[in-house]
Parts: sequence; structure tokens; C-alpha cells
Amino acid sequence: MKDIDVDPVAFLQNKTAVEDSLETFRSYSKKYLNDTDARLERFNSDFISRIRATLHNMQDTKAPKLIKSLESYVKQLDAVAQTFPKVDDALASQMGSKK
Repeated sequence: MKDIDVDPVAFLQNKTAVEDSLETFRSYSKKYLNDTDARLERFNSDFISRIRATLHNMQDTKAPKLIKSLESYVKQLDAVAQTFPKVDDALASQMGSKK
């Protein structure tokens, strides 16, 4: 039987990449909309109220649900990376296999 090679370090690296992306997205979703709305204060135009309404509607997106899903995914990646080596060692021991 061919050995299956799973690299727990790769899980941790992927977890870090997802966490970095999550932080970028999280700050974009809140900060960008707030900053843009604040910048509109200096403008005097007929369509500023429409832009504000659009920004307000953008805050009601699926972003919070996506952020929660990504946070859950990060936790799962961490759990796999932390648990897999122990489980792998235990199974190898039960099968009488050497690493």
C-alpha cells in the first residue's frame, strides 16, 4: 500500500493565508464604506444622497456571513493541523507501521 503524505505545515500555511485575506476583507468591508461616507461630507451635489444610499445598501451585503464562514474555516484548518500528527502517529502505531 502506498503511503499517504499529508503535510500539517501546509495546513498552517493555508490557515495563515486565509487569516490574512480575512483581515483585509474585514477592514475593507467596514473601513472603506465608513471612510467613503466621511469623504462625501465635503461634496455638494445632487446625487450625494444617492451615493450615500448605495453605500448604506452595501453594508447590508453577505459580508458578515462570509466572514463567519471564513473564521470557521480557519478554525477547522487549525484543528486539522494540530490534530492530524497525533492521530496519524496513533494509527501508524496500531497498524504496526514505522514512520
